[in-house]
Amino acid sequence: MYGIHGGNNWFGSSFDQKNKIIYIPSSNIPFKIEIYLESIKQIEEKSFPENLKKVYQFYNNNCATCHKKNRNGNYESVVNKINEKITNKVPSIVGLTKYEALKHKIYNYDHFIQNHNFLKKNINKKQHNELIKLFEFWDNFLFENNEMNFEGYWAKYIADDDMLITKPPWGEIIALNIENGKIMWKKPFGYKEINSKEEKLGTYHNGGLASTSSGIIFANGTIDSYAIALDSKTGNEIWKYKMDTPGTAPPILFSYNGKFYVSFVSTGLPYYNSVERDFSIYTFGIK
Repeated sequence: MYGIHGGNNWFGSSFDQKNKIIYIPSSNIPFKIEIYLESIKQIEEKSFPENLKKVYQFYNNNCATCHKKNRNGNYESVVNKINEKITNKVPSIVGLTKYEALKHKIYNYDHFIQNHNFLKKNINKKQHNELIKLFEFWDNFLFENNEMNFEGYWAKYIADDDMLITKPPWGEIIALNIENGKIMWKKPFGYKEINSKEEKLGTYHNGGLASTSSGIIFANGTIDSYAIALDSKTGNEIWKYKMDTPGTAPPILFSYNGKFYVSFVSTGLPYYNSVERDFSIYTFGIK
């Protein structure tokens, strides 16, 4: 799914009233969304019938370390619990016996071993079947007592090489003619270091644009920490400056004593691969 970070609506676009062109900082970032069931309250061992208490103890000895005693699993992400990147995921196994679409994840022993190969010596088919009976009782108990709840998470869909799973550009600046709906040009927005060399792939961003009547577009907000200027007719980059941290707001255009200036607010981004923080404003004169 795309657009959880706001698509083109969250960031500041800029409108050329004379030529009827809007300049848009657009994001094309894939996200993964997952919904799962969880147990609201941990049930005690005494709630299980006698024939399942030993199985419950077996679960605690072999499964609870990863899936937790309440079977809710574990979902950990970086950057102050903002779901930028899931760093550790052990799925919830609550409710798998209650819904047909989920039963294949638990009833099939071969599927179970495929995902738990390290437990192959600990859990045979008979023990697996006993766990199924335990989970059936457990799920019914939670369901009947309204102790089962839907929860979920979202995170950027990142591959093992720490890159997004889709092809770049993941960030672009687009010039759109609002009278005829035609895209005049689009350019990758943001650099990324590949093999110790900066490449303009187009990265995710959280800044915005500002444009002048003389034909300059200013932009910032990419994880490379650049403030840049583009030719509004072609989208070609004509200037860039490396700030200490990424910009975090649309550039500010203003005049003072007959001279024109542009300012960039630089505080850093709440992204897992943008850890630098600062509290600076960079101001440049415009000739």
